[in-house]
Amino acid sequence: MKKFNPVNRLVLIMAVLAFLFNFSCAFAQDAAPKDSTGETIILATTYSVFDTGLLDVILKDFTAKTGISVKPIVVGSGESLKMGERGECDIILAHSPALEEKFIADGFGKDRKSFAKNEFYIVGPENDPAKIKGSKDVFEAFAKLDSAGVFISRGDKSGTHNREMSIWKKAGADKKAGENYVVTGQGMAETLKIADEKAAYTLCDSATYTFMSEKLKIKNVYADGKNLSNIYSVITVNPEKTKHAKYGPAKKLYDFILSPEVLKTVYEFGVDKFKKPLFEKYEEQK
Repeated sequence: MKKFNPVNRLVLIMAVLAFLFNFSCAFAQDAAPKDSTGETIILATTYSVFDTGLLDVILKDFTAKTGISVKPIVVGSGESLKMGERGECDIILAHSPALEEKFIADGFGKDRKSFAKNEFYIVGPENDPAKIKGSKDVFEAFAKLDSAGVFISRGDKSGTHNREMSIWKKAGADKKAGENYVVTGQGMAETLKIADEKAAYTLCDSATYTFMSEKLKIKNVYADGKNLSNIYSVITVNPEKTKHAKYGPAKKLYDFILSPEVLKTVYEFGVDKFKKPLFEKYEEQK
């Protein structure tokens, strides 16, 4: 029997390995996004765009097209802006206009654009023990809630919590945690679940409530489109103020979110399941 030359065997093995290496490199190049950068940015985001699944749709498409990975950190709008001030994120999705304007004015934000809206609801027991359904506006409704019923507050300095506290103030109520005013310190979804368990009232954005409504007993018992609008904005962190901010890739995500293609996705999101969008087009008031 003819013996196989060890040198020839080594050459053959090396040739096979070289072929496999070149093939894997070619495959990786084909599979990678055309503009792949390998960078990762941090997005501090409000709960509602995350809890409803909208953010996942946007970020998967963005990463597929740019190669930029995005790490979302889900917190209330107040905390997301604080993260921007501390240089702990690169871009922000928030819904607390007054705090956002201050963030920009103080130089922490570079770009800001409001792009979507929905509204807040007061949700609570269907039998409405506080009798808020006939209120002339949300301030009268809150005044009734101050003396009747149980209210569940997020208490987390989020956009929803900030709006709630501004309404209590205009209603002439100074709320303190107690038996009839429960502070959760949780996000919107968890706060809704607690309100549902206690058959209590809470303030909730319409997107999260609609998304979770099939699993809840509490209902949308009061809406006030004039006084309860809820506006979402995207903000880049200013690298001149916080040196760790990755402005370049963050600006790409900012522009991506505001592109016609993505805005169309935003404004149609939820229609297939709920027969109405969870987020609507926002137009700047002139």
